[in-house]
Amino acid sequence: MISEELNAKINALEQILQKLATQIATGEISDRAPPKELLNKTETDINQLSDLIEQIKEKLLTLKPEKAHTIKRRCQNVTQTFITFKDILLQKTTDPLANSRLALDQLRKALTDGSDLLILTKEIRDNPSPLINTLLKIRLICESQGQVLTIKVPEETKPFFEQFSKQIQSIYSSLRVIENALTNIRNSLNIIQHQILKMGTPKEQDRSSQQEYSEKLKGQLSLQNFKAKGG
Repeated sequence: MISEELNAKINALEQILQKLATQIATGEISDRAPPKELLNKTETDINQLSDLIEQIKEKLLTLKPEKAHTIKRRCQNVTQTFITFKDILLQKTTDPLANSRLALDQLRKALTDGSDLLILTKEIRDNPSPLINTLLKIRLICESQGQVLTIKVPEETKPFFEQFSKQIQSIYSSLRVIENALTNIRNSLNIIQHQILKMGTPKEQDRSSQQEYSEKLKGQLSLQNFKAKGG
């Protein structure tokens, strides 16, 4: 299920954000470190966060499409700040530690934006769109291989499913009409085939006519011979 996958990604995102925040708070990640060292300490975690955020974004857009603008903006805020963080550290400068300070400010901002994204992600996970939530539950029924689950359909989605049900019934009715028409056509074809077999082919009819003529001619000859003998 999408919620289980999202939970795993939320946990991973939260752990990495906390790890980086702790390293900054304890001084393990410090602006006193040269840019290259600062990048080496953070690059793996930042790359993982960027990948996680992209994956989470797709899940959130599925669960709450009406929040697409907010979701994309929150994700973009974090990933773009990570890009800026790296760009500053890779920039050539005569004052490397100044770049480290600027970069660390960007990292702090990214962690703050990441926390905001985390809050939004949990909100959407717990309150997805009613229609999407219902569809996901229906999919769960299909994947449960016949196990019966109780689904409470939200009021706002009932008109949609009522209309959907009417359309399905209409399709069933049309299929029944088509089936009846095909049955009638099949019966008519059987009747025609039977009549053709009774009539025989043109060659068979010719042979039958010739045979009848021969029999008739023999009868006439026999009758003439009888009269001749009798006279």
